[in-house]
Amino acid sequence: MHVEQRYRACALSALWLAAACAPPCALAAAPGFVHGGTLRVCLDPSFPPMEFYAQPGDAQPVGVDVDLSRALADQWGVRLRLVPAEFTGLLPALQTGRCDAVISGVLLKPERASVLAAIPYLSTYAVIIGRADSSLRGSSELDFSGLTIAVESGTEYAQLLEQMNKRITAAGRAPIIIQTYPKETDAIQQLLVGRAAGVVSQDTEIAHRNAVGPDHFRILFRFPQPDRFAVYVRPNAADVASITAAIAQLRAGGQLKALVEHWHLPLQALERGAR
Repeated sequence: MHVEQRYRACALSALWLAAACAPPCALAAAPGFVHGGTLRVCLDPSFPPMEFYAQPGDAQPVGVDVDLSRALADQWGVRLRLVPAEFTGLLPALQTGRCDAVISGVLLKPERASVLAAIPYLSTYAVIIGRADSSLRGSSELDFSGLTIAVESGTEYAQLLEQMNKRITAAGRAPIIIQTYPKETDAIQQLLVGRAAGVVSQDTEIAHRNAVGPDHFRILFRFPQPDRFAVYVRPNAADVASITAAIAQLRAGGQLKALVEHWHLPLQALERGAR
């Protein structure tokens, strides 16, 4: 992101946050897990536009989830503390009390929601993205037979590819070569340098990347089943109700739509975000 773009992003983000809780704005009671007047949110800042560092060496990440976390903290009249962690360590950090919530582009999955409480806020689709100059059209899963696809380790993406491979091999074709990397940015780099034909990501990321810079990427394939990003907290009915009400207030007031537009997400992200 260029300096001018970065400044504009910060300025617009500040305006959005001011609108999200500008007077008169009655402060809602903070959930019970907020102690000492500080909301601690775990996130993995390597997944633009959900959370990322605008420039190498930046002390604070920016993004959709950062703005959402700050808006929630503002509603409850508390400070926000961001706790960076590796993606695979996010939910364990929540379980051990290192943070109060995980707001980090984590999809709502039954196996996760069976252990922790999950409150959805935006809809999204998993996609396979390729370079803009790729000749691959991806009209069928069979088009990816024998190709190398990169994914971030610890995510659901590898499972999606494994399921694709079952159908591809059942058709008598060579399976996809699945390569995993610690971060999404690592997988993207493999695509850019030509070591992978595609990367499994979300439609949110590709929309943002192409909006803030040259059109380096395009969607090769969209998985048919929509997903939802969710806020994860430790199970507590009152806390879940508090977060659900806060997100509903942001949705009803138009702030969630403004956030989607500001970060160049597809508007369909608003379609199934709520329960």
